[in-house]
Amino acid sequence: MEKALRNGGLRGDLAQSVLDELEGAIRRGRQGTPIARPVSYLLRLLERAQTGQFVPDAGLPIARERQKQALDVEHRVRRDEEKRQYATERDDPEANSRIQAVIDECFRNLKIPPRAPRDAGPQLKTSASP
Repeated sequence: MEKALRNGGLRGDLAQSVLDELEGAIRRGRQGTPIARPVSYLLRLLERAQTGQFVPDAGLPIARERQKQALDVEHRVRRDEEKRQYATERDDPEANSRIQAVIDECFRNLKIPPRAPRDAGPQLKTSASP
């Protein structure tokens, strides 16, 4: 099949559409009438693609599924990279100092008093008894 696609001289996206169409037709065949000769079917699809008569149908859900999977992988890779970056910055004293400086600057700009250090515990005001 790969040889047929290479010899077909189709550009990448059209070749992928033809493969998606073949996959979709095979899946449809599992639920109904199977494709008797998949290679002949592929060659007909290639011929239609070369002559501009190819119209995807069964391959559309396959293409959407593939695109969704690619986006899922991309999001997962991005999320993992952000986690690694966060872990690196969290453990980096210089990064923590820079972040704290930005936070302190924001508090100053908003005229919010800085909070007590974490180890100081809650500060309770007591009133003098008469």
